[in-house]
Amino acid sequence: MFDRLYKAQRACERHLNAPLVDERIRYLSHCAAQGSVRSSLRVRAQDLLTTIEYLDLEIAGDIDEEQINKAADSWAARQPQPPNVIDFRFGKLRFISHARQWIAFLGRLRQSEVPRPPYIHMIEEFSEYMREEKGLSPVTIRKRRQHVTQFLSRFDEQHRPFNEISILDIDAAIARKGEDDAYTRSSMRTYASALRAFFHYAEQRDWCAPGLAAPIMSPRVFADEQLPKGPSWEDVQRLLASTEGDDAADIRDRALIMLFTVRIAGQRSARSPAGRLGLGE
Repeated sequence: MFDRLYKAQRACERHLNAPLVDERIRYLSHCAAQGSVRSSLRVRAQDLLTTIEYLDLEIAGDIDEEQINKAADSWAARQPQPPNVIDFRFGKLRFISHARQWIAFLGRLRQSEVPRPPYIHMIEEFSEYMREEKGLSPVTIRKRRQHVTQFLSRFDEQHRPFNEISILDIDAAIARKGEDDAYTRSSMRTYASALRAFFHYAEQRDWCAPGLAAPIMSPRVFADEQLPKGPSWEDVQRLLASTEGDDAADIRDRALIMLFTVRIAGQRSARSPAGRLGLGE
């Protein structure tokens, strides 16, 4: 395994001579079978050594979530800190994710008494995929994770198996964002994009029926649709106040402003009882 990951003999020997070598080789082979590329396997191999050091895995016994989190804190606060690293949050999340997955693979993860969110293992794997395989930014990963978590939490309320999810369920969730959650079309498009990426990964992992990601449609976003349809009533009042004179120019300008105001209010009232300017009140 290690001779396929590293060209330098010294690096291979370092990994071969470290503790729990058989367990590490089995786990890395498992990750490779799941589709992890060489660069990701090299990162994970190094993190396994770090996990052994900070969690004392040479000592037999189960490990719980609290121990993993404390070890991640100790690793992030280590001295001296590596150069050119400013924010350790990303690395800490990776430490926790890699440590948890490996310890669970070993059968040594002590389950927490606090119930974990539904489908959390899928969400964690998807997050890891975005981070290691796709190289997405922490902000993008966090937003997509939030959207997927919300979707899966609502689906879990139906008490149906995950593999029963259909495109109708996904379309209904996207529509609900606009109808119940008051999402703009732009926000709905971001939500749909997150679900499409997740279900594309879920298809690769055989968690759901094939061909589920492709039909997920994003709402169409029109150019300049976020621009206001007309001035606010406060703006109109300020314009009118600026034409309170009795000369011909002020009388003409005030008449034009009133004409435009009434026309805009009439167009808006066709869709809203009071209209944007509040002239129907």
